Amino acid sequence: SMEPWELALDLWVDLQTQGYSIEEKLVLQRLPEIAARIPSPTKKPSSDPMAAAANEVMQLFKPSKTGGPPLFMALLRPQHGRVHFLYFWKAFGEVIHIAGGKSTEGLAAELEILRDRLLRRIEETALQQGQEGGIGPAGSPTSTLLPTWALVEEVHRAGSMSAFPRFWQRASDHLAGQLQLQDVNIEELTSVLLVWLHDSQVWEVEQRMQHPSQGIIRSNSVLDEDPGLPVYVHIYDVSQEEGIQKLNRILAHKKSPLKFGGVFHAGVEVNGLEFAY
Repeated sequence: SMEPWELALDLWVDLQTQGYSIEEKLVLQRLPEIAARIPSPTKKPSSDPMAAAANEVMQLFKPSKTGGPPLFMALLRPQHGRVHFLYFWKAFGEVIHIAGGKSTEGLAAELEILRDRLLRRIEETALQQGQEGGIGPAGSPTSTLLPTWALVEEVHRAGSMSAFPRFWQRASDHLAGQLQLQDVNIEELTSVLLVWLHDSQVWEVEQRMQHPSQGIIRSNSVLDEDPGLPVYVHIYDVSQEEGIQKLNRILAHKKSPLKFGGVFHAGVEVNGLEFAY
């Protein structure tokens, strides 16, 4: 079964969004479809807690008793009539958790923690701006700039607590080389997080494929002639990975001004250590 981030991406694409935000009124119109995409628990014991959880999820998509919008819309944190993908991803995952569905695992789970910490920092900054300059567009999370140093700080924090520190070191190195701006907005932050989500899936594929005992064949003919340090180039075809295909639909769709993603990845191995490019 698919993980919550995959389900969120699938649904976002099916909502026919162009970019990283969608009109709030369109989300309201599609609420029945969104609710129908919440997966059922893998096990269905005939217990009151499970029935209560299912009922709680359904209530999230119904108008409030006072006639207000459903609670799910509050989870989406719409700003100025639009819903941003990062909040959609977060809210959809929270509802899946309430429903007792599958949890995100591995690097993707660590990325979701990073996403939540970054959104919290943006919200805190937006609140400070609102208090100082009045509530308005400049004081909303979707228009607030996050200092680049804060992003770097959170990436270092993620790496220090990670089960995959080498991945986060690579992400930190990439960040230092690519971000020249003092601040990033939520659109730029979303691009960065989605690229890292893509890279995390490639990373996990590589970890399964790169070990010599798993079938990598190396010729010793050159080594017999040259006693120098062996260098290997590994080519990974990740085109058949379902998660990669989903992410490429977002990161490399035909109307995207910048293309990310891809299906072939290379790594250079020197002295038993692989450096990915």
